[in-house]
Amino acid sequence: MTGIKTLLLAALEDLTGDGMKAFKWRLSNSKDSGIPPIPVSKLENTNRHDVVDVMVQQYGDPDAGTIAVKVLNSMQQNELASKLTGNLQRDSEEAGSGAGAGARAGATAGVQTSGVSVNIQSSNGASVKAPVLHGITGIGKTFLVRKLILDWAEGTANQDVEAMLLFPFRKINLIKDKHISFYEFLQEFYPEMKKLEKKNVVKLTEEYNVPFIFNGLDESRLSLDFKSSNVTRTEERSSADEVFINPIREDLLLSSG
Repeated sequence: MTGIKTLLLAALEDLTGDGMKAFKWRLSNSKDSGIPPIPVSKLENTNRHDVVDVMVQQYGDPDAGTIAVKVLNSMQQNELASKLTGNLQRDSEEAGSGAGAGARAGATAGVQTSGVSVNIQSSNGASVKAPVLHGITGIGKTFLVRKLILDWAEGTANQDVEAMLLFPFRKINLIKDKHISFYEFLQEFYPEMKKLEKKNVVKLTEEYNVPFIFNGLDESRLSLDFKSSNVTRTEERSSADEVFINPIREDLLLSSG
């Protein structure tokens, strides 16, 4: 298995000086294409190695390659995009071959993701179902999640929900040692909620159809102990791990299942 950074670097080395400038410009001005833009300050005075590091930090290993392909296609660098796509697919297949026959079958059958429902036991003995999308590294799980949210934001799909809240594990890791409440946990990811009264935030998450999407489980640094102590009030402070687990177990938000 080659690795996403090596594959990205090889693709960028085929770009000329002006081509590299155009690539960085599109990364910073990609909002209209559904790709979260990278701040210009992070790409100023960067070489190809730096750009690869920034992309992986911004998007994560699984999706940096997919996004690079999309940017290259938007630049009419179709041959380079096709080459990178092939390299990414081969790398994914190699990763899958080391994970057993089940992974190999998924890699060779069109490289598909699949969904399952995991049963989690709540503190009152009830069984809570949590849908999980899984697949091998680089298959496009994060990109699919972002497309799901984009379709909702543009009004083309998923209009049965009031809002979608995305929580990347990569960012949850940064606050895993904090002692915070659920209300403060939300503000870590959505600072604009500070403008809302606490009761309105709780109402939004308890009384309306608002899915919580936790992305990048393979990057999690949480203990994920589903037998941890209960947190039943949104203003009650606890570890980030417990604040994350209790809504899933329906101990904190009664309508979260």
